[in-house]
Amino acid sequence: MMEPDIDLKGKTVLISGASRGIGRGIALAAASKGATVICVGRTLERDGNRGSLRETAELIESSGGRAFPFACDVSKPEEIYDLFTNIDEDLDGIDILVNNAGIYTGKSIKDIRLEDWLLGLAVNLTAPMLMSKLVIPMMIKKGGGVILNITSGSAERYDRGHVAYSTSKAALNRFTQNLAQEVNDLNIVVNALGPGLVKTEMNNFYEHGDEIESVIEPALKLMTLDKNDNINGQILHKEDLRLK
Repeated sequence: MMEPDIDLKGKTVLISGASRGIGRGIALAAASKGATVICVGRTLERDGNRGSLRETAELIESSGGRAFPFACDVSKPEEIYDLFTNIDEDLDGIDILVNNAGIYTGKSIKDIRLEDWLLGLAVNLTAPMLMSKLVIPMMIKKGGGVILNITSGSAERYDRGHVAYSTSKAALNRFTQNLAQEVNDLNIVVNALGPGLVKTEMNNFYEHGDEIESVIEPALKLMTLDKNDNINGQILHKEDLRLK
């Protein structure tokens, strides 16, 4: 259950990978707490196993919230630049960035193709870097902000056949720690959250896993931090934050 004192009124939140799974769950929760939500994903409409940004936005608006869906393939830097150009023209900056979009490449080093390796790095590492780089000037204008990177426990252990995914998430963790130090004096808080094994479309090959709701409260807690909370540059797991 989410804490009643979490308040995001007046905040604008950008969430990548918001068309389904954890991203959609965080988007709906943030909107329910009063945030304006910028929903980012590859397609506006449902396409095969890809979710629908329009559905996410409609769910938010049907509950009285405010949402803006933007189609953007975050594996392509030019689309990220276009996204931020459009946001800068249409909205008054961003207070909170949630780098949630991810791609799983579950192959051994023997079997993985170079293009799959590069795609994993593009989505799981380069996109969070570029989106953070572009959002920081907006946050400086607002006097501060929060960047939350969604990581994975695979970054901290050896998983056979997960070489690309684990490497990209381990690099994301180090990026989180270094970025937090760079922007600490700007009142920008940067952390990473490992949701654990959650039942989503991306993890549909696992029989067991927690529900998406298990990630929501920990994510919202990290999204509402400020510099005075002294939680910055941390790699946290949802169990570290629940029921506290």
